[in-house]
Amino acid sequence: MLGLQLFERTRGRLQPTVQGLRLFEEVQRSWYGLDRIVSAAESLREFRQGELSIACLPVFSQSFLPLLLPPFLARYPEVSLQIVPPGVVAAGGVALRPAP
Repeated sequence: MLGLQLFERTRGRLQPTVQGLRLFEEVQRSWYGLDRIVSAAESLREFRQGELSIACLPVFSQSFLPLLLPPFLARYPEVSLQIVPPGVVAAGGVALRPAP
């Protein structure tokens, strides 16, 4: 299938060839890459990392949010948090404002 000799038999034992060892290194790198992809997908699904913007009135940012945010940040330490001014929510570089 690959056209490579991956192993050779020496004194009744299979030994990897140089090509076999190089291919094995590539396979290991590929598995590592797949593990990273799976880990990234799990992080996204479980919201373990990312960015969260919260728009709220100043009174809530000084009274209500300090009670809620420490447990959230303890549970999701890789999430960066930003408090934005009231009426403005940054979403993909576009500012959205509520209707008057």
